[in-house]
Formats: sequence, structure tokens, C-alpha cells
Amino acid sequence: MRTASFPGVPRARWIRATLVAPVAAPAVVWVGFLVAAIASTHHVASGINPVAGSLFLAFALFVFGFPAALIATIVILLPVSILAERYRAVAWPIFVAIGAVAGGVIMPAFLHWLEPRGHISMWPGAGVVAGAAVALLFWRISRQTFRDSGAR
Repeated sequence: MRTASFPGVPRARWIRATLVAPVAAPAVVWVGFLVAAIASTHHVASGINPVAGSLFLAFALFVFGFPAALIATIVILLPVSILAERYRAVAWPIFVAIGAVAGGVIMPAFLHWLEPRGHISMWPGAGVVAGAAVALLFWRISRQTFRDSGAR
């Protein structure tokens, strides 16, 4: 079913893209932390289980990162995607660049807002990469054709 507010894209795809794509932000940041930890020359203090620590970090990133990414997706990516669909004005690389800029601005602002509650130091470019990943996943889900979905 197609709607007037979302020309050319079924409503279910917009909803699915809006709810699923923000999961990419905490996932990408978590993978970045894992890569940084593997590449680090520092040793883990004795008595700390690195697996439990990385799982706790993943949980914390999801609890705090998913809501922020969801709000950013609703406020920034959804309207840009609707305008791009309506006017055929934005290609996926530009859409991903918009997501990267949004992530690069929103993540530091969000971390600053969380500062009184605790501090976490992100790896350089985490917001940009997370924003780009969310935008790319959003674009892919919202533009998926019926034939590509495997349904018959």
C-alpha cells in the first residue's frame, strides 16, 4: 500500500527503516571499541574479564545510543528521505554524508549532555561513522524493492 505522504515507498518500509537503522549506531561504535582494544598495546588489569566488559559496553552503548540515534533518525534522516523521494533530489552518497555530518554533530553534543552522569571517551570519528552507518542502513531498508526482499 502506498500513501500520499510517502510517495513511491510503502509505509511499512519507512517504519521498518526508522526503527531498525538506529541499531547500527551503537553496533558500529561497539565494533570500533573492539578494534581499538585489539590494536591497543595496553594490558588488561588482572581480575577483569574482557568478554564481560565488552558485553557490558555493548549493553551500555545500546541503552544510551539507540534512543539518541532513533531521535536523530526521526528528526533528520526521515524528513530528508521523504524529501529525497518526493523530489528525486538526493542520491545515497549525499544521504550518507548527511547522516555522517549529523552523527558528527549529535554524538559529541549527546556525550556532553551525559557528562554530569559519567564520562566515556569515544574513538576519533565515532559519531561520523555511526551516523553514516545509520543513514546507509536507513537508505537500504527504505529503498528495498519487493523483489529484493525475497517475498513472492
